[in-house]
Parts: sequence; structure tokens; C-alpha cells
Amino acid sequence: MMSETEPKDKKRINWTPEKVMSTSAVVISLISLIALFYQLNLAREENELIRKQQSASVLPHLSLSFSTSSAAFKMSFVNKGVGPAFIKEVEFSMGDEKFQRSDFLFNAIGKIIQESEGVNAVGATYSFQKGDVIPANQQIDILTTSGEAKTSLFLQYMDSIGWNYKVIYEDIYGARWKLSWENDFPMPIE
Repeated sequence: MMSETEPKDKKRINWTPEKVMSTSAVVISLISLIALFYQLNLAREENELIRKQQSASVLPHLSLSFSTSSAAFKMSFVNKGVGPAFIKEVEFSMGDEKFQRSDFLFNAIGKIIQESEGVNAVGATYSFQKGDVIPANQQIDILTTSGEAKTSLFLQYMDSIGWNYKVIYEDIYGARWKLSWENDFPMPIE
């Protein structure tokens, strides 16, 4: 007979084939769940890499280009990237005046023509504005001049009036960049 002070026997698990099978099934299910989460994480990382690669394959790279020679002067916006640049915002300024199109150059050049001789022909070949698209490896000439004295005179005048520009553009996926006189390299906009 057992006395009440004696420890009771520990319960022992009776491992029947059914219990072994059900425990094995639970362990295998947990291992499968861990493997599934690991595969989902790998797939998410792969999708992110594919998205970055696709985005880079259509990346526009806009810059302002000046072409000068003794006979001509040209100012252009050039897309040196591999995808189109969709122009979302354009702002040119001359002193305190702000313009939403490249027509401000006509004002500046009109003043130059009034103040100087030797500027034969001046023209804007395009009015650069919001809504324009610059295809990859293409440019939009926003100003062309011809004549001997115009290049240095024009640049001196533009520096003296404090002209500036800001262009915001995006790629086909909607990523935006800002290009301006202060920072002549496109900066991403978050």
C-alpha cells in the first residue's frame, strides 16, 4: 500500500502508432510552414529586383545643353536616358518674373536685340512647357540664335538678369525628378 508521503508515479506517454503519426504530421506541417515563409520572402526580394531592373530600363535623364560656336548658339533640353521624360512642371524665371513656358527667352533676347547689334536671327524652335514628352535620346531646342556677337552677349545678359529654371519630369512608372539651374543633375523627388 502506498503512503501519502510517497511520490506518485510520473505519467508516462503511451506512444501508440496513432500518436506517433499525429505528432509526425504536426512536426512536418510546422517545417512546411517555415519553408513556405522562407520561399515567400525570397519571391518578394526577387520581385523587388525585377521591379528595379524594369524601372532602370526606362529611366529618363534630362539635362540642359548649350551648343555654341562662332556662328550659332543653341539651348536645348536633352534626354540622355533610355526612356521618355514626361514633363510635369516647368518654371523659368528672369529676375522676379516667372514663366511656365520657355517663351521667357523671347523677352530676354528682345532686350538683347534692343541693346546690341550683331544678333541677326533669334528664334525659339519650340515652346517647352508642362505636358511635353521628350523621347529617349532626343532633344527639344528651346532657343537658337545666329550672328557673331550673340553668344557671349546672350550669356552675359542671362547671367546679369539672374535667370533660372526648374523642370519636374517623370518616367512611365511615375518616378519623379527635378532638374534646376542650382542643381544641374536630376534629383529624385520622393
